[in-house]
This record gives sequence, structure tokens and C-alpha cells, in this order.
Amino acid sequence: MKISVYMYPWVAVTVTVLFLLVQYNMSLQQKIAMRSHTPKAVTKDALVTQLQRQGKVEEELLTKMLEMERHIHDLETKVVTHEEMQGVAKAVAQSIEHAPSEGAQKTIPGCIGIEVSGITNRPELNGAYLKMGDFGDRPMYRNSANAGLWLYYLVENKEWMLGPNFGTNQVLAFVPDEAKRPEEIKVVWKSASNTNQFVDDPSTKVICTNEDSKASAEDVARLQEQAALARSHLGDKDSGNLQMASGYPQYDTLLHFETVATKPRIYYLSNLLTPTECQELMALATPEMNKTQIIGEKGDGEVSNYRTNDGMFLNRPEHAEAPPVKAARTKIGQFLHLPPVNIEPLNVLRYQPGQQYKPHTDWFPSEYPQLLERGGQRVATCLTWLTTIPLGMGGETEFPAIEKKVAPKRAGDAVCWWNIDSDGKDEPLAAHAALPPKEGATKWVAVAWVRAREFS
Repeated sequence: MKISVYMYPWVAVTVTVLFLLVQYNMSLQQKIAMRSHTPKAVTKDALVTQLQRQGKVEEELLTKMLEMERHIHDLETKVVTHEEMQGVAKAVAQSIEHAPSEGAQKTIPGCIGIEVSGITNRPELNGAYLKMGDFGDRPMYRNSANAGLWLYYLVENKEWMLGPNFGTNQVLAFVPDEAKRPEEIKVVWKSASNTNQFVDDPSTKVICTNEDSKASAEDVARLQEQAALARSHLGDKDSGNLQMASGYPQYDTLLHFETVATKPRIYYLSNLLTPTECQELMALATPEMNKTQIIGEKGDGEVSNYRTNDGMFLNRPEHAEAPPVKAARTKIGQFLHLPPVNIEPLNVLRYQPGQQYKPHTDWFPSEYPQLLERGGQRVATCLTWLTTIPLGMGGETEFPAIEKKVAPKRAGDAVCWWNIDSDGKDEPLAAHAALPPKEGATKWVAVAWVRAREFS
């Protein structure tokens, strides 16, 4: 039979459609095959990441994504409901705030230190963990040597989890046990193998190393200072992006950080605070600005020509509860991997033309032991610019020992540095100065001094 030339296009279209259908079917089969080797909680993690980027829950998008997940497969991963997803998103945003509040007892209830051992597939999870607070009605812990590793209980799954970056990344080990404390777990742990399959790891043990009935305030302080020192080793990456979940969607930011220096460790943070946050912090501080002080010979404050700017501490109860203050403290704690309760009240400073703070260090000298009683050493400092200063108009933060000057690119950017070295000793190279703005320029900053343990 002869084929009319008018039939050729239809034949081509038919062949093309068949080819595309075959390719789609092969692609779908590959996705299904790959899904059986995906680490646990990848669906939930993908959705959490999406929520963090958007800063809100998109009902229609979330529904479509969940429908797509249900049609692919559900071997290792649990598909979560919209309500559960909201709970996870809230937990991610608020997790860093789950630490003892100011004025709380110095002994943290329950087991303040635990030891994880015997994990064969993921040995990096073994080691000492320090309690960082409570997540719901159960404690949550951070690895003392690697602040990126967490042990916590996820209510949605009714499982204890071990893995990186609390609430946001894939879990490396888990156990389906509703025990109130991790050392009470009776069920066999499962850990991810090299093929990303979760297999029984019966040698895994979790034991308590410090009970509250045995731990003194000094024990807690020592453990927390050890954890602070361990975290000070973090941030050795040259640069990176971090989603800052403040607990207030209007203040959430996508932060980019870059290394300014490695000794001392100094980092430039782009977009730590939002423009609205900056304006609100200045508005809170403006009515009560006074001449700032320095530490006098007796360890008390005194006005000096060495420091000539104005400032005030946001240290009243209404300040502590103000959303922009809580959001700022939360994000600073996230970047430094330290709980916000370690941060002193924010110090908002104003430098008018010619005002300055000559070279100084933020850590306390040993001859003033009374200054260490309220939370230990100032291990880190974060200075956030609330306004910008035109290039060439002065006002930089200078580190004279390393001949570095840092200036803001925009309001809301920050510079953070560690006041201790990798051995936990005072870092003299962290000495810095606030250079005076030139005529026509005014500088506003918010300074957060971070202690080794809870500030009281």
C-alpha cells in the first residue's frame, strides 16, 4: 500500500509522541528505583527547605508537592500532612530559642551531658553531647565537638533522631521510641549504611554522663564553656549561605558570609538584619541614648575620652520581648552556634562626626574576675550596621594588629569575630577600634557580646 505524502507529518508526530512516552516511563521508573535508596526524611527536608526559602507556607504549592510525593513512592520516607509540615517549620524557626531563660536555675533539669557510642555505620555520630534546652517535652542535645550534629525527638515521627543541622537536613540515625529521655530508649537504633539504607545498629548506646542531681553549677558552666570552645572551631569555611529563621517571618533573611581573616577569625555577614529590623532597633534606642562608658581601674564603668560615642542597652523586659530584638538575637545565635541566652542585651551605639572608640578588646582581663561571674568570657562579638556610611566618609571598624578595616555595604550587614583563639585563650589580635565618621556622616550599630555560657 502506498502512503500519501500528506500522511508523513502525522506519522512523525505519532512516532515522536510514542518516543516521549517511553522516555517519560523510563524516567519515572528511575525515580522510583532511586527513591528506595534515599535517606530517611528527604521529603520532609525538601519541604522544610522550601518553606525556609519562601518564609511562609504556600497552601496550593504544598498540596501539589504532597500529591506528587504520594504518587511516586513511600518506601523509606514518610509523607507528611500540611498540619505536620507547619509544625516542623515552626520548630525549625524556634529551635535555637529552646534554651534556659535568663534567671533560670543554673542546673539544667535532666541529663545535661550524654555519650553516644557504638554506631558502626556512621561513627561520626559517636561522642559527647551537651543539652541545649527542651524541644517540646523532651531534651535536645548538640555534639560538643561538632555543633552541626544534633540528637532530638521529632513528635511528628515519634522517633529520636541523630543527624546534622537540627530540623532541616537528612537524618543519619533514628529509633522509633517515645522515651522521654534518650538514655531510656529500649528499641534498637537504625543507622544509614553506605548505600543509604537504614539498618539495625544494635551496638548503639546512649548513656547519661551528668544527672541534674549530681551536676553542680560549676559542672554546667564547664560543659557549656567546652561546647562554646568546640563551636568556635566552626565557620572555618571561606564563605557560604545560611537561611536565618528568626521565629518572625518578616525578619527572616538569607545570609551570605565571607571570611575576612583567619587569625583572629573574622567574618563579614551580608543581610543579617532586615532594613525594617534596623529601623525598629534604632527607634527603640533613640529616646535613651547616653554617653557610653569603658571599664575603669576598679572594674566599674566610667566616661572617658577614649570612647566618645553615645549608646544604650536594650536591657529592659519590654526590650527583651520586642520582636526585632528577639529576632536579631536568634539569628546571631544561629550563626555562632550558641544559644541566644548567652548574648548580653543588645548595645545600640551612635557615632556622630568625630566620635570614636579607640583600639580595645572585648574579652575581660583576668584582673577583673567579677566581670566573668555573669556568664564567663566574651567569646565572640557581632557588630551589625543599622545604617550605611558612604565610601570615604570614615566610620570603619578597624583591626589594627592585622591592618584590616571593615565597612558596611548596606544596613543590616554585620561583622562577627571570635575573641578567643582555637585553644580557648584570649585573642589579642582581636583588638579593634571604631573609627570616627567624617562631617556629614553618622554611624548606627547594634553590638552583641556573646558569653561562654548563659548571661545572667
